[in-house]
Amino acid sequence: MFAETITSTLIAGLLIAAALLAIGLALLVTRRPAAAAANEPRCPECGNDLAGIQGLRCTACGYTAWHASEFYQRRRPAARIVLGVALVVAGLALVALVVLADR
Repeated sequence: MFAETITSTLIAGLLIAAALLAIGLALLVTRRPAAAAANEPRCPECGNDLAGIQGLRCTACGYTAWHASEFYQRRRPAARIVLGVALVVAGLALVALVVLADR
């Protein structure tokens, strides 16, 4: 009975680790749907739609671009990257703990 409890705990730990890894990798690999169209100007800081706006300043956050081409570049928000990496690291650490606990 004790061995069954340990086995089910290890399986649960591996499932949680797999979920953390999957979510973390999804955050790192996928892009937001709003950033899919490269022909729509968006603020590189806040993602605000800048269609029809004159000038190089975002009306939502106040970001000022050096050149209009900055509004057509796409990048992932830093928080999304940090969260993705943290989830991947947590998932890998949990896998290591489960493997070490099984020994």
